[in-house]
Amino acid sequence: MKTIGIDASALLKANPTGVENYARLLLGEMMKTPLQEGESVVLYARGEQPSDLGLPAGWTWKALPFWFPKGWTHFRLAKELFQHPVSVFFSPAHEVPLATGSAKVVTTVHDVVFAKYPKLYSPLQNIRQRAAVKHAVRVASKILTVSANTKRDLMSLFKASEEKIIVTHLASSIEPRSVETKAGEKYFLYIGRIEEKKNVGLLVEAFRQFKELMPAGDTTKLVLVGGIGYGGERILGAAQGFGDAKPLHLGYVPNEEIPGLYAGAIAFVFPSHDEGFGLPILDAMKMGTPTLVSDIPVFHEVAGSAAEYASPNDATAFAVKMKALVENPALRSSLSLRGMAQAEKYSWTDTARLTWHALRSV
Repeated sequence: MKTIGIDASALLKANPTGVENYARLLLGEMMKTPLQEGESVVLYARGEQPSDLGLPAGWTWKALPFWFPKGWTHFRLAKELFQHPVSVFFSPAHEVPLATGSAKVVTTVHDVVFAKYPKLYSPLQNIRQRAAVKHAVRVASKILTVSANTKRDLMSLFKASEEKIIVTHLASSIEPRSVETKAGEKYFLYIGRIEEKKNVGLLVEAFRQFKELMPAGDTTKLVLVGGIGYGGERILGAAQGFGDAKPLHLGYVPNEEIPGLYAGAIAFVFPSHDEGFGLPILDAMKMGTPTLVSDIPVFHEVAGSAAEYASPNDATAFAVKMKALVENPALRSSLSLRGMAQAEKYSWTDTARLTWHALRSV
């Protein structure tokens, strides 16, 4: 009998983003694959199974209550794995319990940007993430990375063995449709945390310069969607005096409203210093929204020739590209068609297949 234990904490997240969406989409796709003879899966979380979550045969949910706000992974989950051993333990994030009993460990490392750009994170974030990745590299039998770029970083910065690592690209789950948006008729869109890592400060400055390049009375807006991360308050505060170039910050927007925002945008702009993958880019392309992104290796890996690129250190370059996107319908149409074709190259079916291969190979 082979039992696979999975940290399913993300399925209880009220407002899922990033890693939580990855876990939700991956597990949903994995449930479509019939278990092999003798296999079973246990999903662990600190709360009860969601009422709208149906589990296929062989899958069970185990609630592990814990009365403290922090420490569930390293104490309560670790205790469960010690008391009731499983064959394989899978963490969809790189936070692996300090102890996993006799289980072989498979985990996903989404990025190691903190190790390349430590100043983009708080000191506490740096310490915690570095410790988590070092522990994951040490104990995992297999490591999933969401891009070849992250695989290279993991090998270079954390000396991870190449034989351990399997690249499992992400995919878009967005359903192309047009929904009326509260953002207005003419706007650039950004979706992600408002933080230093995402380089939102440069985007805000680029939009200010874009407005100076445009004729007086131009009504184009910059719409920011996402919660506040490290440095976010400073970034938004600095834009308060920008007049009609001040961005519109919508905060967190539910997943079901996101397609409409993409559909109405002139272009999606994503100027990150670095990413593990950059799933919002793929979502934008799936919707046929032109994309303008940082000229960095991981975005070339994901978007190929289907996006416009500008240096993440050059606000003026972004501003000039934004102006070109407004004024050139043929460019927007070409990017839209190329983007939709590029997005079709990725599928959660492939991601789930590779994940099952990793789990079964250990």
